[in-house]
Amino acid sequence: MPVKETNDYKIVTTDGYNMLFDKRDGTMLRWGNTVESDPQVAPLGPELLDLEASTGSCSGLCPWCYKSNTMDSGKHMSLETFQIILDKMGKQLAQVAFGVTDADSNPDFYAMLKHCREKGVIPNYTTSGLGVTEELVALTADVCGAVAVSVYPRSKEIAYETVKRFQLAGVEQTNIHLLYYQENLQFVYEVLHDVVWGEVSPHAVVLLALKAKGRGSNLTPATEKQFSDIVDVAIEDNVPLGFDSCSAPKFERWAKRNGREELLLYSEKCEAACFSSYVNVSGDFFPCSFMEGMEGWEEGISVLDCEGFLNDVWYHPRVIEWRETLLGNCRECPVFDVQRICHARLALPYNSHLHSKQLSISRLSPLPQLCKEVWRPNAPCV
Repeated sequence: MPVKETNDYKIVTTDGYNMLFDKRDGTMLRWGNTVESDPQVAPLGPELLDLEASTGSCSGLCPWCYKSNTMDSGKHMSLETFQIILDKMGKQLAQVAFGVTDADSNPDFYAMLKHCREKGVIPNYTTSGLGVTEELVALTADVCGAVAVSVYPRSKEIAYETVKRFQLAGVEQTNIHLLYYQENLQFVYEVLHDVVWGEVSPHAVVLLALKAKGRGSNLTPATEKQFSDIVDVAIEDNVPLGFDSCSAPKFERWAKRNGREELLLYSEKCEAACFSSYVNVSGDFFPCSFMEGMEGWEEGISVLDCEGFLNDVWYHPRVIEWRETLLGNCRECPVFDVQRICHARLALPYNSHLHSKQLSISRLSPLPQLCKEVWRPNAPCV
């Protein structure tokens, strides 16, 4: 069987693609036929599912929201629908990253988190702190691999308090998500200052690049120089820093300019429809959440109606076309302006994804010994 699983590990082994995921801390290794080769696609389906659990019922009303969510009742995915989607995704799936509006908007959200763990899939989610109950804090500590708290100017105190609540409950990987764009650079530095002075102490500050869409259409993405200045300050002040994959190309260029090539190990450019997928609240597949409604993706591909996810979705002609476009563009976004520069011939080593501690295995212990230590012959196959 290509997928093997224990309580602590998930291992996928196929021709040209291998993956080892540690459920305990999120460490993920991926390699090809040799430890030096890096696969371009997960052949059995995505490693990570980004899932929209709710639309509407959002009291944040953020002016940069690319989904344009409001306080309207919106739509909420049911537990039954989620169970169908998760089953169709395949046993290779390692993680689900939930997108919710207010944390208490979807009445089935708690049950979805529990169901993930029951299926051997590690859940995580992002919240502004609005609607986070003590029950959810305890559940997060029990079943989630990580949680991210979005920090915005008008709800900064709520966000910081939410970070502390999760940490007190034992959620070690409690991150801050910090959107950066030209109009809010002063606030970005304010948050970094707060971390330096101990007002909040997240596992990491994760920088998110603005995609000018929805209510954020009139905002201005940060320039490469502005992004580099943020990184310079964070590194100098020892602020633990992370990025979304949309920011990875800029970070890689920063690392090479500054002689910090060793940090390339912790970066992975866009993996949409290569190693990850997005399913919206209606059960429709898109390469990523930002592509929903864009040219060529005005409508998604129904996961609920598909007979088999691999044939009907993962290898659908539209997905193949998108994948070829992305790979042909050096895995840098071909749709949104994120300061693209092609580095296809630099032969960078495999790098890590935001939701995991993915590492280049060529820099670790020899693979046969590693797998021998991890895998037990009597472990169950799935």
